[in-house]
Amino acid sequence: MTPEAKARQSIDALLEQAGWHVCDMADANIHASRGVALREFPLNAGFGCADYLLHVDGRAAGVIEAKKAGSTLTGVEVQVDGTITVQGTTYLEDFKFTAFQADATNVDRLLAKVGNVADNTMGLMVSMSGNSSVAAAQASGKKTPLILLVASHVMSVLYSGWRLGKLMARLCRQVSQTGEASLDVAGLQR
Repeated sequence: MTPEAKARQSIDALLEQAGWHVCDMADANIHASRGVALREFPLNAGFGCADYLLHVDGRAAGVIEAKKAGSTLTGVEVQVDGTITVQGTTYLEDFKFTAFQADATNVDRLLAKVGNVADNTMGLMVSMSGNSSVAAAQASGKKTPLILLVASHVMSVLYSGWRLGKLMARLCRQVSQTGEASLDVAGLQR
């Protein structure tokens, strides 16, 4: 058994313990449970398969990539970057699953990517370990095209009843009114 296959067995068990319905694409029913994890989900031509595509209430909500135990995400984190369109706005996504906060270099890279695409495109950086104060300052400013999210934003969508569209609308309003690229979850209620 390959290290990735062993990792998938572990991930299957963890997902099932957490209440997810885990199934292969051949048996796919995204409405079988509130949370459904589809194994080996095919991506666009040339991009292979996602190890797991997660659905919540019948809607795609996330991706899990299986790696052997002890592997870091360095070099493979680009597998989860892409685009998402919410309420007519396209966002270039940049996910950071590291032990370190996103820094100004991460912000500069995303700004450069956003600068090379259509005008109605914004950048969405999701850093599970948070953002440095320098990164937040670098991302903020008049007419900034960036929104910075952290783990608590992701959890608010997964567990606190926030809809992604509502969250993004609130954050876009924040950016346009204040120029600040980030807003903590407590500030969402205002």
